[in-house]
Amino acid sequence: MTSLELRSVRKGRSGRCVLWDASVCFQEGVHLIEGENGVGKTTLLEVMSGLEMPTSGDVVLDGRSIHARGNRSTQRIVMIPAVAKFYEGASVDYAIRLYLSLRGLPVPRDIFESFDPFSLKRHATIPFGKLSLGWRKRLMLHMAFVADSDVLVLDEPTVGLDAKGIECLADLILRRVSGVTVIACHEPDTLARVPMEKYVLEDAAQGSVLVARRDKA
Repeated sequence: MTSLELRSVRKGRSGRCVLWDASVCFQEGVHLIEGENGVGKTTLLEVMSGLEMPTSGDVVLDGRSIHARGNRSTQRIVMIPAVAKFYEGASVDYAIRLYLSLRGLPVPRDIFESFDPFSLKRHATIPFGKLSLGWRKRLMLHMAFVADSDVLVLDEPTVGLDAKGIECLADLILRRVSGVTVIACHEPDTLARVPMEKYVLEDAAQGSVLVARRDKA
């Protein structure tokens, strides 16, 4: 059973403390992180995903630090940022193929035959740079879920999606039968039908932020 633990994680940037104390253990299931704009949610997600090093403390996946020498466990973690970014000239079809290849996953001849939740096939030849914000987000979410990672981290996944896209996203989250899913979302009610453990990122007395456990969402 997968677990992702943050052990007294602290993160400073530009001479100030952004995260004062992030201490939590995410077990398998879906976890929601809420907090005011600018409180450090994205920084927290980047640290737990291994994209940023903590100033102090540690991030532990299944009992082992993700920063340990020779540990390749960050390959078990997928993070989708709030703003979708990819190679501007890559077509939708090529982008998915490239992503699968870079993660060492099989690349089927028809990548949409068995998995196309957002109906991307009709946009297969369109370059990423020509897609609208909503379709860029759909493409990135497609990549995240087709990878079937042990840890899935989603930063504002509903931004740019219409009601139909949000319903599709909720379905995909519900279908994850194992692994840890961590979501930061400023509109959590849009995913209300997804059972989630709820946390909040708050300002601390030191002028930094911490994670506090709250009731289930």
